[in-house]
Amino acid sequence: MTQDRAAFARRWLTTLSAIALAIIFIGGLTRLTGSGLSITEWRPVSGAFPPISHLEWEQEFAKYREIPQFRFANADMDLAGFKVIYWWEWAHRQLGRLFGVVWLVGFLVLWRRFRVSRRYLARYFAIGVLTGIQAGVGWWMVASGLSGIDVRVSATRLAVHLGLGAILLGFLLWLYWDLRPHGERPSAKEPAEVGALRKGANGLLIVCFLQILLGALVAGTGAGAVHTDWPFMSGSLLPPSAFEIEPWWENFFWNNALVQFNHRWVGTALLVFAWLAWRRAREVADEATTRMLAASALLILAQAVLGVVTLWNRSPWFLGSAHQMLAMGVFGGLVLSRASLGKRTPQTAPGPLAEE
Repeated sequence: MTQDRAAFARRWLTTLSAIALAIIFIGGLTRLTGSGLSITEWRPVSGAFPPISHLEWEQEFAKYREIPQFRFANADMDLAGFKVIYWWEWAHRQLGRLFGVVWLVGFLVLWRRFRVSRRYLARYFAIGVLTGIQAGVGWWMVASGLSGIDVRVSATRLAVHLGLGAILLGFLLWLYWDLRPHGERPSAKEPAEVGALRKGANGLLIVCFLQILLGALVAGTGAGAVHTDWPFMSGSLLPPSAFEIEPWWENFFWNNALVQFNHRWVGTALLVFAWLAWRRAREVADEATTRMLAASALLILAQAVLGVVTLWNRSPWFLGSAHQMLAMGVFGGLVLSRASLGKRTPQTAPGPLAEE
């Protein structure tokens, strides 16, 4: 029965991770196609049913025509064009609903049928809590573009939304790794030195997460379409406009020159740190962990190259989407690398799904 519990939980977490990646993928395309403000209401349940009749479509279109994006950017859009952007946003929200349903069903099965431990039940419940928070943050983000003069959502709220998505994905991957049979868990060659490597892996994760937030700010401010040379920015290391907003601290969030500058150099630091972590892992960690860190470093290098190519081409949608998804791959790889450095559970310890 214990093996059945663990196998079910692993399949459930794998399914949730796949849906989370699909949500991030469609969410990125929703932003890149300018579709994120097409649904102007938050209806978690009734919103699952899209317009069907011509009258229903006209009613939805009328709501969209009231917001700044239509008035200032899409005034020539007709109903056919509206349907295109509507379906992108609807698909993004529908995948979120699917995630919630799959989480609830799996949680109830693990709770009522398999009787998992209270410790793990609390972790699985936390997935649902994070999902609910993420849904609320998603609407909070959309609401920022429904009034005033802005034709897109707040860049900072976009960063919060994407950051929470990354946290949720990382949490799922960590839980999945924790359910691996104990015999598959890598052991430490030198516990004290691996402890130092573990701290380094924590730092890598933090820098990678910061880089994801900066990437969202680049997307939200349109910074990817300016200063499209590299390694300089319009011929300068740091453009003169980097601190033109007052007060000065707002430049870190809304000045596209400084936002892009930070994204470039934090990415460079991430690449260097990943290479150093891999070099250290070769000396003190086991082969599996070393391979994961090597793969993560290669992914970061590929991500850096893709970022430069995306910049040179002024961020076309297909490159922007690939850049975002590769970022999730990098983050996921670093999460698994860090999880592999966790304290080894003794072989005689009960399985993580044992009853308490």
